[in-house]
Amino acid sequence: MDAMAVGAFDNIDPVTIETFAALTAATLRNIAQLKALKAQNQKQKSVTQTLIQQARSQHGEMVGLSRKSLN
Repeated sequence: MDAMAVGAFDNIDPVTIETFAALTAATLRNIAQLKALKAQNQKQKSVTQTLIQQARSQHGEMVGLSRKSLN
C-alpha cells in the first residue's frame, strides 16, 4: 500500500492489513489460474477442431451433424 502522507496507515489494525494482503494475493492467484484455464481451453478447442477435420477428411461427414439427423 502507498499513501501521500507518511504514517497514513499507522492507525490501521495489522489484521486488516494482513487480510487485505491475503485477498490481494488470492486475487492474483485467481487471475493466473483463469489465464491458464483459458489457454488450456483454447488448446483443447484447437485439438478438437483438428480431430473433427481429420475425421471428416477420412470418413466424410460425421453422424449427428447432418441435416437429416437434426430433424
